[in-house]
Formats: sequence, structure tokens, C-alpha cells
Amino acid sequence: MRLQTMVEPTFEFQIIADPFACYDFIPLLPENQVTIAVVPGPGIHWKAVLPTLRQSGDPVCLCLKCEDIWGNPSNQGTETVKLKAIGSSKGLPGLLAIPKGGFTLIIEDLLVDEDTGVYIRLLSQDGK
Repeated sequence: MRLQTMVEPTFEFQIIADPFACYDFIPLLPENQVTIAVVPGPGIHWKAVLPTLRQSGDPVCLCLKCEDIWGNPSNQGTETVKLKAIGSSKGLPGLLAIPKGGFTLIIEDLLVDEDTGVYIRLLSQDGK
């Protein structure tokens, strides 16, 4: 059986019946429908998200998220990552442990002092 790839807490199977065999299908009552939870898969991709434009001196939020193979946010990734800034930034932690169970991790109040581009590299502990 194939299912959708997007996460949904209550995926409902639509069951219809033709009780009199006359091609007049009737859906079962909503309380009789079967539901399952479509949950995210194991996390395989990590992404770091920053705003595109900011003035120098304004605080910036860095958002980290883990995605499964289909691009759904996953809460099953556990990793310790290195954050490396390319450009001038203040307040960026060097190592960051990402706990299991959360979909995102937000690092607030990063500062960029210069009018320049800043890129954040998200690396595993072995540098990949």
C-alpha cells in the first residue's frame, strides 16, 4: 500500500460501500472511518535558515531543522553539529547539540556588525 509522503496526525481512510450492489456507493459515517498517523521518517538532511536581508546591528535568528527523505520536518534527528560563520557574526555557538523530539531549534540574537553577506555552514562533528 502506498500513502502520502506529507506528515498528518489523522490521515483518514475514506471507506465507501455499495450495500445493494446497484452502484450507489455510500460513505461510512465519520465515526466509523479508520484513521492513522502519518509520521516523519528518520532525519537525514539538516538545514540552516537565515533571513535574506537585515541591517547591520539588527539581531538575526538562525533556525535549524532536520528533514526526512521526503522533505518533511523530522523530530527523529539527534546530532551534535558545528556552526561555522563565513563573514562577521557575533553570538554563534561553535558546537550545538540538537535534541531528539523537537522539529526546529532557534538561535536568537545573532549580530552582524558589517554590511556584508554572512553564510552559516552546518557541519557534522567530523567536518562533513
